[in-house]
Amino acid sequence: MAHLLSKARVVGSWAAPFALSILIALPASSQVTVLEVGPTATYTTIQDAIDAVVNGADTEIRVEQNLTYTENLEVPATFDSGSLSILGGWDATFSTRDPDPEHTVIDGDASGRALNILIEGGRLLVDGFTFTNGKGDGAGVRVFSGFLDNDSEIVIRNNWIAENHYQTSSSAYGGGFYAYLHGTQKLEILDSLVYRNTSTATSPTGYARGGGLFIQAAEESTYLIDGCDVNENSVGGNGGERAGGGLYVSAERNSKGLIYDTFVFGLSLIHISEP
Repeated sequence: MAHLLSKARVVGSWAAPFALSILIALPASSQVTVLEVGPTATYTTIQDAIDAVVNGADTEIRVEQNLTYTENLEVPATFDSGSLSILGGWDATFSTRDPDPEHTVIDGDASGRALNILIEGGRLLVDGFTFTNGKGDGAGVRVFSGFLDNDSEIVIRNNWIAENHYQTSSSAYGGGFYAYLHGTQKLEILDSLVYRNTSTATSPTGYARGGGLFIQAAEESTYLIDGCDVNENSVGGNGGERAGGGLYVSAERNSKGLIYDTFVFGLSLIHISEP
């Protein structure tokens, strides 16, 4: 039986009798290989640094701040062990960090997702970025797995996911953020702003769900949304179902979810589904 729990500042309430703790610990910085990204650094694009990560190792990618990186990032399914931290906000010497997401921008150029996460194992932390101008399901950030035995642990922390858009004729799910979780996969979205994202289905029979956030959890997977603002997101179309302009979450089988200390603003706010 799937369980969902929402409490505190979430608009609308739903409760289930379980305690969920999936906080993910990543290795200390002294244990990791550091890769630097910036105009005069070893890597001039974030994707080049991601491509250089050795599967099974513990790696930290430091991204120089006060820049816009026009990229469609992908962390591939071949990453299935070890840990990877991708951190925005570093100065040009990569010795001092300002984690404000506004200062390190990933622009999807309206040509694809700003960040696509396909990992099948290991641990991933993404912290200190604005993801904007993406296109597709999960136009800002997408987490997707096609494998039932996925055991990855993913933390999306201290980010802005803003003004990303998904438009299609049939099913438009997750304009800002999209996650489809399998196996024992764990996902945390922490201390982040999800702002002015849209999902639009143009067909009269099309579905539009989760303009800001769309999460579907299956098997034994778990997710946590904590300390987030979900603001002015929307779903639209020419008929058909429109649900969860701000947030649409669904849990199947033995999956579990927790929504805590999160503000959701706007119309058609929340849809929480349990079989």
